Amino acid sequence: MTRQALLIANSISYSESRHSIPAAAVKRTVNRFARLLEELPQNYRFNVTQLRDARAKDARSTANVIAERAAKSGDLFLFYYFGHGQLSSDLELQFLHPSEQKGFFETLRLSTIENEVKAAEARKSLFIVDCCYAGAQYRTFPTILNGEHCRIASTTPSARAYVLTNIVKDPIGIFTRSIIDGLTSKNATVSATNNNITAESLFNFAKKETKNNTNNTQDPQKTGSLAEPLTIWESKPEIVKGVSNEADEKTAYKKILIICRVLALKKPPKNLEALYKNLTTKHLSSFQTLHKLEKGKFEYLPVKRNVISRYIRLLRSLELLEQNKLQLTGTGKKLATNWSSSYNLLLLNAIDKYLQKHGISRETIEHSLYQILSSRGVPSKVETLDYLSLGRTLSKDELGTILDILGYMRAIRMSTGHAYFPW
Repeated sequence: MTRQALLIANSISYSESRHSIPAAAVKRTVNRFARLLEELPQNYRFNVTQLRDARAKDARSTANVIAERAAKSGDLFLFYYFGHGQLSSDLELQFLHPSEQKGFFETLRLSTIENEVKAAEARKSLFIVDCCYAGAQYRTFPTILNGEHCRIASTTPSARAYVLTNIVKDPIGIFTRSIIDGLTSKNATVSATNNNITAESLFNFAKKETKNNTNNTQDPQKTGSLAEPLTIWESKPEIVKGVSNEADEKTAYKKILIICRVLALKKPPKNLEALYKNLTTKHLSSFQTLHKLEKGKFEYLPVKRNVISRYIRLLRSLELLEQNKLQLTGTGKKLATNWSSSYNLLLLNAIDKYLQKHGISRETIEHSLYQILSSRGVPSKVETLDYLSLGRTLSKDELGTILDILGYMRAIRMSTGHAYFPW
């Protein structure tokens, strides 16, 4: 299959025009969605094209190109918009795009994108629109399109869309989060005996979640239909042998890779001080953290040296680093040099050995998560660590980091806010 997806995202205003989400935050949100679409089960994956803060004319021409690709192969064209929406004088939905003049916007009508789909003669399409007044799409939905076409809107024609945002988590549209969660959720399947996730079942899941998370303020809408399954829910997805793309650059999962690769250089840092300098200059984007400054302002600053020390201790616990010197072990060297093809495989083997030394296995972790769930509890990070460490002498900090790594590998399921679930 050669499914095609076009994701358009613009730095947006929400609730009130004076509030906005930075371009970097919008980028993280859309990257997350893109990775998910690219890593769906083999027969359901999309070729994804992203446009962020693009001019309206570029969005229109790209939509035409991507829709034509889908039309030629007879596969699904998915269009997603995340940004600010407004209504025209005749109540059509318009997307706001940046203009050449700073502080001003251009508008792009949804009907313009619809016309590109029609001109390309795409026979199957799904539009997912997360912006204020998104439900106004029903006014211009072409009833004469050939094939199957479905439109999912985050809210009604007269209502605003909302985002979740704070200083440490990615701002993300509430509706978008529901769509992302739904594409990997058993609760979004067609039925208890049918693991397909369709546009209809995904919409039903996203509508329920969105309404719950906005106290029924935001009410998603759907127009048209699409019979083709979007994906299939798998009880436990296959773990890729190489690097998982969904992990953010600031995660422990990526930090371990960076440290190992730095220590594998022809001229590696000779001591902890040199390693710290390398990581906080050449890899600052991964080794910086948000600090609160005076007057309530926040700024990213390099991590402290003790953070690097904790990772060194973890690498030694995983037997990737020699105990008495700053030098990779044989396994650590393999991980650093074969990371693109074997990172998860080698790291998972190291984690299994670590857990075994402490009388734990991945099966133990999975069983513990089931136990917490069976008592009607949410397997939060704190609860999971308390459960697993009971009667055992091991570092909760290390175990917490390992749980995160297993989540990014998809060995266990990790949800927003570090809640863990068995697949």
